[in-house]
Amino acid sequence: MRPEPGVSATLMEAETVVQAGGPLAPRATRSGVRARKLLPAAVGPYQVLDLLGEGAMGRVYRARDPRDGRQVAVKVIKEPFCHDENAMKRFVREAEAVSRLCHPGLVAVHDTGDSYIVLELVEGESLEAHFAARGALPPAEAVAILRGMADVLDHIHARGVVHRDVKPSNVLVPASGGVKLTDFGVAHLAWAPMTRTGELLGSPAYMAPEQITLGDVEPASDLHALGVVAFEALVGRRPFEGGSLAELLLKVTEAEPPSAHEANPSLPPAVDAVFRRALAKVPDERFATARAFVEALAQALGPPERRASRPRLAAWLPTALALVLPRV
Repeated sequence: MRPEPGVSATLMEAETVVQAGGPLAPRATRSGVRARKLLPAAVGPYQVLDLLGEGAMGRVYRARDPRDGRQVAVKVIKEPFCHDENAMKRFVREAEAVSRLCHPGLVAVHDTGDSYIVLELVEGESLEAHFAARGALPPAEAVAILRGMADVLDHIHARGVVHRDVKPSNVLVPASGGVKLTDFGVAHLAWAPMTRTGELLGSPAYMAPEQITLGDVEPASDLHALGVVAFEALVGRRPFEGGSLAELLLKVTEAEPPSAHEANPSLPPAVDAVFRRALAKVPDERFATARAFVEALAQALGPPERRASRPRLAAWLPTALALVLPRV
């Protein structure tokens, strides 16, 4: 089955993706006939075709560009937030950041208006939906996705941008392959620093300790988030979880990461040392680049043929032992 079209609809933390019939199903209040009644005929010159996603601050529509007929994603900020200075700054920040960057792993910005951004429409699903459907990924697939993310992160870091909100819902997995990093609404831009307001900018489960305690961000903060995504990809859950926000923040800032090998015994013990470095509490103790982390992880996982042989070894080992050991 061809994947449902997906696009990162995140304007802020509360934003969600709507995919009819997919892992992220439409909410009842925005599905079916009722959703169609809410559709505007157009946003600027773009003819609206369908609602892709909606959240607290905005909506994303599938639309048609009348100039060439291509389909695009149009992200629109909701009317009440058009008069919110901070909300508008973050909305403009996303367009500014991506417009200055050029990489196949970024969702391209085609156009901007007073309260909307026109984005490349990506056929595929979010990495969050991919995890929900698959659980822990095979190492080869996980490494391929992580390499794509690493290439994008190293690219933006070299150009003075820290994403600040790297997480599975902000990564698209196109049907054509590769990955696309989205949502630069809270990104730190070297040429336009964001004023600190006392709020946590990002998603707590993926935040680096320095984001929580000091509000500071640097490329190493994104690398910490990449480490969390990698752990989730290989183990099937995040390394730091809590029953409350306070408990979660305490674990991120104080607790050592759990053993990935113990959580998923099919992984070799060597991966634990890689994750300890990737998720180090001190930024300078992490890997220097995203690519360096992913390559260290790939090396710890071992050659693909060796990984593939481990389950077969486990399957026949009891039989072999029964043949060679004396009966009691």
